[in-house]
Amino acid sequence: MKLKLFFPFTLLIVIIFSSCVDNDIPNMNGMWQLKTIENKDNLISKVDTIYYSFQRQRIFSYTVLTTNEIGQEQAWVAYGYVDYPSSEEMHIVIDEAFSNSTNSLLWKAMEVNYEIIHLSSKKMTLKYGEEIYSFIKF
Repeated sequence: MKLKLFFPFTLLIVIIFSSCVDNDIPNMNGMWQLKTIENKDNLISKVDTIYYSFQRQRIFSYTVLTTNEIGQEQAWVAYGYVDYPSSEEMHIVIDEAFSNSTNSLLWKAMEVNYEIIHLSSKKMTLKYGEEIYSFIKF
């Protein structure tokens, strides 16, 4: 008798919790490594030192790995916020604390809108203007 009641109760709990998930927001959480940038002429540039990180569907960080003049590795990081106006669009705003550093960003401004072309658990493709950015999950 107890087993007959256990299954429907478990199913009800699963349905309740799955209905709390916002499926309209793309799940980008995690760190993504930029691998290529394709321009309007279909020329592809390889990249391996830029990372986008998303946390809790709202927090964004942009990391660039560089080497200084004496060969030491350095990391430059900017933080911001991400919003999803639709399931195919992402809007990033860099925090005001990093307003003097916009030349280090790919898009050279405090805000950017990306079109989400492809998103899976391992690959992401974004479009900004006429450029296409391909990422892998890191």
